[in-house]
Amino acid sequence: MLFRKRRDAPAGDDVNTESQLAACTAREQASRGLGDNLLTWLGQFAVDDAELDIASFHSGLERLRTQLQRLEESGRSLHALREEAAFIPEFITRQQHYLRELDGELRMIVNILTKAVVEMNSRNSAYNSTMLEQIETMTALGRLEDIRKLKSGLALEIDQLRETLRRKQEVEASSIHGLAGQVEVLRNELEVAQDESRRDGLTGIYNRRAFDWFVGGLLEAGGSRKNGFALLLLDLDNFKFVNDHYGHPVGDRVLLALVAICRNVIRSEDFFARYGGDEFALVFPGASARVAARKGRQICEAISSTMFTVEDSSVDSLALSVSIGVTAHKSGESFADLLKRADSALYKAKREGKNRVGVE
Repeated sequence: MLFRKRRDAPAGDDVNTESQLAACTAREQASRGLGDNLLTWLGQFAVDDAELDIASFHSGLERLRTQLQRLEESGRSLHALREEAAFIPEFITRQQHYLRELDGELRMIVNILTKAVVEMNSRNSAYNSTMLEQIETMTALGRLEDIRKLKSGLALEIDQLRETLRRKQEVEASSIHGLAGQVEVLRNELEVAQDESRRDGLTGIYNRRAFDWFVGGLLEAGGSRKNGFALLLLDLDNFKFVNDHYGHPVGDRVLLALVAICRNVIRSEDFFARYGGDEFALVFPGASARVAARKGRQICEAISSTMFTVEDSSVDSLALSVSIGVTAHKSGESFADLLKRADSALYKAKREGKNRVGVE
């Protein structure tokens, strides 16, 4: 058997080997440094959102960083290390899917806003135009891949939309103020119209319609302040004679004089209405039949003691009288029964000679 004697390596070969070893060590350190940096960049690039479980991803990166640093010491194979790093592409895929869904949701919101603005009232055309311009800008930003730029752009657009909305609210507030004034005017006009519809055109006191409404309200409430009221019906005696002999203009003046006399006798809270023709109705809230009868006698005396001057007539003055029927509301009584009893009291006064008060 032949043996070849090993020759000693020249001194220059040792130097070359040490140089190569140093280069390998440097490349290894550079590779580890680059790997460490890549892990750091991956952590920074990941979207910080709870739906992606970002905390678990960062924990995995730290474990992988530790394994890379201990790769030589542990003697683990690169294949095992690659398996341990499999969570990284899985996370990247999940993040890409998440960002696509986020982009889709954003575009859906933009579409909803667009439809809402288009359907707004035509009076808001200037506002609509501004909103559409902002939405078009938001749609363009939604196509950018730079998430930070997208967020910054959206924040700017939202600020502009808020300013536009603020200006619109100022315009609407001014418009609402003007409309409120118009509504108040219309309300006052309506109240005037309603009051006029309840007034007698000649005398200015309430009419039959208002009388029915007022008494109906008392009946629904069960009476007035003291759960009761009295009703007085007044009829001008021989008024047909006045109209036939002196004419309706004179008759109208007589009615106006009669109303003035009654107003001097009754209270401000008493309800006074022209019931029809020469017949009038007085409602005394909280009064008894006795009190109302006393008021009726005062009216009778005031009218019978007054000489009514007739201008532009062959007769200088007229003496008039009235007949009055008085009754008080009974608990549970209907409107029709109340009127029937008051009419009965009035006809009683007529039968007994007129210029008097009948009570039932």
